[in-house]
Amino acid sequence: MNRPFQIALAIGFVGLVIATAEGVQRHGFHTGTIAFVAVFIGIYSGIFKRVNRGDWASKHETTDTEKRLIEMENRLTDLQDIVISIDDKLGRMADRTTKPTNRSSDIV
Repeated sequence: MNRPFQIALAIGFVGLVIATAEGVQRHGFHTGTIAFVAVFIGIYSGIFKRVNRGDWASKHETTDTEKRLIEMENRLTDLQDIVISIDDKLGRMADRTTKPTNRSSDIV
């Protein structure tokens, strides 16, 4: 997470804490305030988790990742084709070696 984004989140968090404390001091602590604080903490913890996991990557990074995945998938498909052709060749070779041969010298 880059530094300016961390600072912006911290300033927003401190501002909302001050605003909540001011509201509690003026109007008292009631169920609406409890609900607001619960939603507020949930939103900020969700933002922190997403940012720390890297879920908020830019579109440029996503397209690069998608391109790389497509390229890897194409390479895997090519590799599968090669393995299938080798398997076919080995299967034909195995069929040739297991077939009995009729030689005139074998017949007595």
